[in-house]
Amino acid sequence: MEYSRTHDYAGYSKFDALNSPCLEKCFGGSFIGRLLVTQLVNRSYVNMRPMLGVRKSRNPKGIANFIKSYCNLSGLTREDRYADEAVSLAKWLLENASGKGKYSGLCWGYNFPWQSPGFFAPRHLPNCIVTCFCAEALICVYRLTGDRKYLVAAESAADFILNDLPVLEKDGMHKCIAYVPVPVRWKVI
Repeated sequence: MEYSRTHDYAGYSKFDALNSPCLEKCFGGSFIGRLLVTQLVNRSYVNMRPMLGVRKSRNPKGIANFIKSYCNLSGLTREDRYADEAVSLAKWLLENASGKGKYSGLCWGYNFPWQSPGFFAPRHLPNCIVTCFCAEALICVYRLTGDRKYLVAAESAADFILNDLPVLEKDGMHKCIAYVPVPVRWKVI
């Protein structure tokens, strides 16, 4: 974790190829192009990102994982430095939520545009998975500090999931919600 801390928790992500200005410009408008260049960069044996101008950056899901780790370390060691780092990163999460004021609650997305076979997600488009990771991290910080603002923020993320994600299917026993707050038909289990 020391390596990550000294690098400001910034790094490359598996599907961040479209953070390349040239790749985004050339392939950003094409479903197949986005999918192909993302997979090419992801699967290359050589890290092409520096050559393509992809900069290392913070990923909210990664930050959430660091927060949870620091909370666990704080609980195990009782060292203030771990609690302080968890709180510092939690503040960053709160400051870097996606679409502030646009959705029913706080939410987060990836720090890069990405193409799935079922939909395109622009940079920072909130999604269910990243939002859940971030909410879980905020609950950990609440348990560590007792500061209710982190619990309130996590509860707010539930509002995003319940109110802003399209319902794809619903009956008396089941409810299937979309992964992102845009029209999609794909159901992900």
